[in-house]
Amino acid sequence: SIGIGVASPGFPSTMTVKESGKLTSADELYVGWLTNTTNEGILHVEDSGTANVTNGLVVARNSGKGIMTVSDNSTINVGGYLVVGADGGSLADMTVNDNAALNITNMIWVSQNGATGTLTLNGGTTVSHPGDNDNTGAGVGFRGPSGTLHLNGGVLETSGFNKTGVTAVVNFNGTTIKANGVTNTGSWFNNFGEADLFALAGGLKVDTNK
Repeated sequence: SIGIGVASPGFPSTMTVKESGKLTSADELYVGWLTNTTNEGILHVEDSGTANVTNGLVVARNSGKGIMTVSDNSTINVGGYLVVGADGGSLADMTVNDNAALNITNMIWVSQNGATGTLTLNGGTTVSHPGDNDNTGAGVGFRGPSGTLHLNGGVLETSGFNKTGVTAVVNFNGTTIKANGVTNTGSWFNNFGEADLFALAGGLKVDTNK
């Protein structure tokens, strides 16, 4: 595994993958891991840079703080889960911009096990799929005390959303959602209430013809 910002309280650690550079992990990749939120890991993938992760990509784990931006024509390939905020006390912020591509083999989790996670899609194409740890068949899960998903632009391909955590907020503001599957719960927004879903000025856009 590779860690960016590991058990270094008070000292931010930054890595930038740019031009045609590549970052490859044969196991997992952690951005901000251990101690507390003054231990800050920061990862920028930009230009035509690529990050390849065989298993999971975790932004903020075990009380750490993680910040990740994916911009320009860069690509992120993850063979497992993308977790934006994992474990108690962690604070995660991930943003996707421009024409970036995120290919996630399993689910995207926005907050898990006591973490606070925010995922913002301003552009690009993000693709998620169902995973073994969620039997609903959803592609995006909210599993912690505070998960926020800002859908401001670009495309999100998923098979649905599942909420098992305390607080989940989804702001629909221009991202086109493409269905690449269906949940087995009868609801594409499983366990969500009206207070969790917000249609903003950019609107809710759904394309069911993938």
